[in-house]
Amino acid sequence: MDESEHSKGSINGVLVLTLSLSLITTLFVYSILKTEKVSRLQSTQDLIINQASILFTKQVANIRQSSFLIFQYIKDGHSVQKTFNPEPLLNKVSTLLPNISQVRVLDEDGTELVRVNVRDGIATTVASEELQNKSNRDYYLQAKKLAPDSLYLSQIDLNIEQGVVVKPIEPTIRAVYHWQLEKRFYLVINYQLTELYQQLRNLSTDSTFLKVSAGTDYFIIHPDKKKEWASSFEERNATLSNEYPSLADTLNNNVSTRFYYDSELGYVSGLKLSILNEEINDKDSTSGLNDLIFLTITKKDQELILFYNVYVYTLLTLFLSIVVFGLLGYKELSQKRELKRLNQQLDHEHKQLKCALEIEQKLKDELVQAEKMASLGFLVSGVAHELNTPIGAAKMTSSNLKTINQDFGLKIEQGISKSDLLELVEGNVSGNQHIQNCLQKSSDIIKRFKRLAVDRHEEEVQTFDLITIINDVLDSMGPILREAKITTKLHAPKILEMQSYPGALSQTIQNIVKNSMDHAFEGVTFRRIDISANASRDSVQIVFEDNGIGLSQTINDVFEPFATTARHQGNTGLGLHLVHQWVNQLLKGSVSISTRNEGGTSVNIRVARYISDKPDSNEN
Repeated sequence: MDESEHSKGSINGVLVLTLSLSLITTLFVYSILKTEKVSRLQSTQDLIINQASILFTKQVANIRQSSFLIFQYIKDGHSVQKTFNPEPLLNKVSTLLPNISQVRVLDEDGTELVRVNVRDGIATTVASEELQNKSNRDYYLQAKKLAPDSLYLSQIDLNIEQGVVVKPIEPTIRAVYHWQLEKRFYLVINYQLTELYQQLRNLSTDSTFLKVSAGTDYFIIHPDKKKEWASSFEERNATLSNEYPSLADTLNNNVSTRFYYDSELGYVSGLKLSILNEEINDKDSTSGLNDLIFLTITKKDQELILFYNVYVYTLLTLFLSIVVFGLLGYKELSQKRELKRLNQQLDHEHKQLKCALEIEQKLKDELVQAEKMASLGFLVSGVAHELNTPIGAAKMTSSNLKTINQDFGLKIEQGISKSDLLELVEGNVSGNQHIQNCLQKSSDIIKRFKRLAVDRHEEEVQTFDLITIINDVLDSMGPILREAKITTKLHAPKILEMQSYPGALSQTIQNIVKNSMDHAFEGVTFRRIDISANASRDSVQIVFEDNGIGLSQTINDVFEPFATTARHQGNTGLGLHLVHQWVNQLLKGSVSISTRNEGGTSVNIRVARYISDKPDSNEN
């Protein structure tokens, strides 16, 4: 009896212990699984938000960068035109990027001067009678606050023509540039965000969906499409403020923030993203870009299903370990699939970024070529001015000879003496010699310019005399330097032989001298540029010193592209940037610039004296 009771007690003890351990294990596993499920829910929602914010911010960054390059290209293209005719430039840039839908120029009253529409990659110029006044549009009102040469990105809204929303709808963001000429103009590019819009919508899943709201005013993306773009379709109640009133109050009092919110509609994760237009000279101005709110919502019924599964998995963990291992294997497979999908997405984004960079490089190369042509044109004006003197003198002498010969013809009828004949011969010989001298001088000027032009065109390693290159540049710029009342002095040996790129070197010398001419001598009466050149066995040093006002304090790095203090005079800011590129990359040297103690600026260039015209043997 006692043994039976003891055995029964042992069984009860084992049962109690088993139940206790089972309960503890169950609670422990439940706690772990619940925490993990909530964490996974948050991670899934955060992943969608992160992907959405990355897609959006990358698109905005690409639009901002591409717009600045396009606007700069239009400005540079206009600078070589004699009249204001932006239409060819707008037609050219309108098809550079696939998401450009319109390019237009507005006058200071908001009236369209030119508009180019793009459909299926084909640019069409809108007839003048169809042009509209955009003075009541928000992007024009915001653009009026821009400083000259500033870029502004508008709020995201739908494309509206003639007061009617274009259908199918075209989510659009506009890049506006203040183009200051004799009058104020605005360059406007419409970027169609349809592809981005669809990418964001595709981030939603069966259990978790994405909402994007422009501030608390209207939804850009919503599972119920009728609630999208409420401000454009008069659905005034379809706002974030109405769906999540307490959340809206919190968001209105914060800038960029990440938040989690358990609402009656479901579990919400979100991000408020603020992207400010710093170019707007009004701290109280608003824009759709200033406040974008990304929300991911998991409905309540999905949460119940989620936690019901937690109970099931907890019980199965105690008895069906094989199922647990199967679930773990399934989880690992799911993670691998997700990783593969993310890698594919990353690869796609990498290709898009590479394409954008290639377009950027293409625009930069076109700007460099435009700068080279402008530089050659600068020399042409100097050469033309210099040719006027010998050609004019030859023309005057030829006219005098004609008069002398005509007078001699009259004397023949009256009878001529030996002295008359000698005077005629001496006059013709002297005049012809003077004409020959003038023509020789003109020929020398043309040969000098031809040397510079050919050197810059060929862009290959040659053996040449540096002193000849410097003198050719200074002689070609002579009339322009004299007009600017600038004297130059060269301190150098008679001959300095080099094997390098004469075209790049002459362009470098011209850019530095022109930079001093444009920037150094404001308010300076006696203007002087000293150039010294000397060589060692392997290198050549060229120093340019002026007695001007020194370096501007408003520019941190004069070698950065588009860095200039004279943009209002038509300067692009590429001169010294190209000097830096040529010297460091092509001429195998270095360049530095500094303010002299006695006043003025000093530019010091050191380049390789001999560059091989063959590639290194160890290069693959």
